[in-house]
Amino acid sequence: MVIAVLGNRQFEAFADVIQRPDLLHDGRFASDEGHCPHEADLRVAIEGWSRQRSVAHVVEEPGAAGIACAAIGAMAWPAGRSPGMRSLLGYLGQGRRHGRLP
Repeated sequence: MVIAVLGNRQFEAFADVIQRPDLLHDGRFASDEGHCPHEADLRVAIEGWSRQRSVAHVVEEPGAAGIACAAIGAMAWPAGRSPGMRSLLGYLGQGRRHGRLP
């Protein structure tokens, strides 16, 4: 799973999607710059949420909130054939990439 949460507005939406509003009140995640150094903690939150869902739902739920995401298997598809990858590549191609993705 590749998820591209870009900026504080998307982080707020993503925290809502994964049902972790507590992340919004955690100073470690107050800015984009804070997300990468605490990637391991974000990964635990994401895995806790995603473990309870099918891959389809894990892609669908953030996508509905405007967050670019794709299943890893989709990365092998040509970008024009995978809506999730097309969206993700579009975001990353705009130069708004902030560190490694959790």
